[in-house]
Amino acid sequence: MSQKPAPRINKIPFLVTDLVCLGAALGIIYWSRTPVGGTQTLAIVACVAVGAWVCVIPFLRDHDADLRFAEADRLADTVNQIGQMKTIASQIQGATAQWQTFQENAEKATTSMREMAGQLTTDAQNFAEAMKQSNDAEKAALRLEVEKRQRGEGEWLKILVGMLDHVHALYQAGVRSGQQNVIQQLTGFQAACRDLGRRVGLVAIEANPGEAFNPGTHRIPGEDQAVADGMTIAGTLATGFSFQGQLIRPVLVSLQENSNAPAAKVSEQSDAVEDAEAAEVDELSSLAGLNTADLEAEPDEPESESPAV
Repeated sequence: MSQKPAPRINKIPFLVTDLVCLGAALGIIYWSRTPVGGTQTLAIVACVAVGAWVCVIPFLRDHDADLRFAEADRLADTVNQIGQMKTIASQIQGATAQWQTFQENAEKATTSMREMAGQLTTDAQNFAEAMKQSNDAEKAALRLEVEKRQRGEGEWLKILVGMLDHVHALYQAGVRSGQQNVIQQLTGFQAACRDLGRRVGLVAIEANPGEAFNPGTHRIPGEDQAVADGMTIAGTLATGFSFQGQLIRPVLVSLQENSNAPAAKVSEQSDAVEDAEAAEVDELSSLAGLNTADLEAEPDEPESESPAV
């Protein structure tokens, strides 16, 4: 607020005028020889009132001047505050402009981030699709390789089983020949061949005579022939095989005949079994490149040490 004092009115003329009015009132009172009448009283009151009014006028004028100066100071302060408000408004406008700029930059950055996120999503999907195709191709190649290996494994397994069957047929032919030297050699040869098969997981299975018939691991030549409970095994016609602990072919066995059956029937069945076994031995011996007649014609000689086959 401004500290400049308001201009003051010179009060001397007013005081002089007031004194003159009072002097006039006193003169009227003094010069009235008779009792003061109504006209004189009015004149005295008028002089005193005019003097009092004239004495009060400069103070009223000073008060009005102070009020006007106060209003002027307040108006100046108001104008100053308005100017400050304009400055603040300018600063607010500048801040608003900067905020708008920041907002635009933020929107641009958000748009760029969205585009980058979309591009990354697309790239991730493309990469996942490429990886899926690569995995599918690799799986197909691996599946094909596994199928090839399984087919190859089945082929060499069939070949190995066939070879062991031929070796067993050769061993049976040697056993039927009665030549102990040949039997020992063929026994060692069969054991060596089976040991080689055992190294890759192929195990030969034979049934012992007198063993109870087990439908899970044994079978007879006639597939449609029913086997009664309690039947026992007479001998092994063809060995069975298990590969890596899993049975792949049961043992082909012959069953012992019932002792209560008629003698003629038993004799016929025995002859039939002997004929079938002789035909099987001849066929397997021919497959193995060995003739039973040659084995029977071989002279009995002392066993000599010969290298294992």
